[in-house]
Amino acid sequence: FRDWQILSNTPHAGCHVVCTGVFEYLHASASQSTQTINPELLKETYALTAREAEIATQVLMGKGDKAISYELDISFTTVRTHMKNIFSKLSVQNRTALAHKLMS
Repeated sequence: FRDWQILSNTPHAGCHVVCTGVFEYLHASASQSTQTINPELLKETYALTAREAEIATQVLMGKGDKAISYELDISFTTVRTHMKNIFSKLSVQNRTALAHKLMS
């Protein structure tokens, strides 16, 4: 990844390092995912549970674990458990690899 930028959103939050290449990829995937990713298709194709497919779709929309837990009214730990299961079933190590696999 060639382009790194430091973003400081609030004075007390400190700096966050973000790889712009990954951000742009996930942003593009999120806009495509609402049009092309169907949770039912994810269930059938990758043997995901209904909840895992729902969470994978949320990830493709660019949502973080806390936002997903709030939106689906489940605990953060439950989201992390589902993410671990999704990564295992799709043989990926992170969100970027997940997005790449689901969008290709």
